[in-house]
Amino acid sequence: TALVVGLSAALWQAREAARQRDTAERQRARADERADAAERAEAAKTVALDAEKQRADQLKKVSDFQSGMLGQIDTTVAGEGLMADVRERFAGALEKAGVPEAERGTQTKALGELLKRVNATDAAAAMIDRTILKPAIKAIDEQFKDDLATDANLRQALVDLYYTIGLYDAAYPLQESALTTRRRTLGEEHPDTLISINSMGLLLQAQGKLAEAEPLNREALEKYRRVLGEEHPSTLNSINNMGSLLRAQGKLAEAEPLFREALEKYRRVLGEEHPDTLASVSLTVSLKLDQNNAREALDLITPYEPAARKAFTGGNARRLADFLTGFGRARVGVGFDADGFKFAESNLLEAHPIYLAAKDRGPTHKDTLACVQALVDLYVAWDKAEPGQGYDAKAQEWRAKMPAAEGEKK
Repeated sequence: TALVVGLSAALWQAREAARQRDTAERQRARADERADAAERAEAAKTVALDAEKQRADQLKKVSDFQSGMLGQIDTTVAGEGLMADVRERFAGALEKAGVPEAERGTQTKALGELLKRVNATDAAAAMIDRTILKPAIKAIDEQFKDDLATDANLRQALVDLYYTIGLYDAAYPLQESALTTRRRTLGEEHPDTLISINSMGLLLQAQGKLAEAEPLNREALEKYRRVLGEEHPSTLNSINNMGSLLRAQGKLAEAEPLFREALEKYRRVLGEEHPDTLASVSLTVSLKLDQNNAREALDLITPYEPAARKAFTGGNARRLADFLTGFGRARVGVGFDADGFKFAESNLLEAHPIYLAAKDRGPTHKDTLACVQALVDLYVAWDKAEPGQGYDAKAQEWRAKMPAAEGEKK
């Protein structure tokens, strides 16, 4: 009996041990399954994150590439190419039609004269807007609804181009959208948000909305100083933007220390011959001329002429026009001899057609009119020094270009 009881107890213990072992194995199996599931989930999450990062990186590359391509568009160059293409195609059509060579030359020359009445830059801007920009906006609306960062990047790139070609009204809703998106998704102090704040201020200023532009310019400058530092190129650019707005408002005394600060820091950070330093020289010279301080303006700008002619080429031609106009105005303000007259006249006559061709300037912009007024003043002064030489007629000719100033709001 004791043996049976002992055997029964041993069997029970064995069965219990086996049961516990099975239970433990099942628990381990379930734990292993849970671990495997967790690992698989974690692995899947990692793969998804990697895929999302790759997609974001690819979209950023696309966005940067498109922004770069858009930024290279030059409506002045495009307009010249468009008119040349029209003339070439017209000549080819005449040849294909069997028109005699002499007559082809006459008709092609006549077409060229007629095309001079067309503002080629305006034509190119309208073509670019119709064939590139509006389709790009539609594509952004349709393809990037769920990718706000890329949406804002592309809209900002389009704003920059619209601003460059002078289509400010078309740029405004894009700028408003880009700024709103960046404030919400990136935060108030992200560098891209600061770019959009600064750009909105510039856009409003270009539209003549100076009071609306001022708080944005001030916000951009305060944040650039704090976030990027006092000598960051974006901060220096923002300082000049604020100074330019104050100058446009007639607040010359408030603008002066800003222009002086920016120029001193540009010289130190970028050097004397950097394009941004030279542009800052032009702004400071313009302010001094507004303050009727031509001598200081001339002394400041004179050493920089060779560097400006070297730096401001191609797409920077309008900056050269600003520099040349400042140079000419300063010389007129100080007074001149025969050599000084020729020097001032040459600079101003060189600047004027550059302004006319620049989409963000044109015949009624204040900078163009300042150039025209300087030519009028130059010819009036020289007519007094050399009467009977036809300079009074030249003054009248240039004065006739001034009535367009009545509609100037910039």
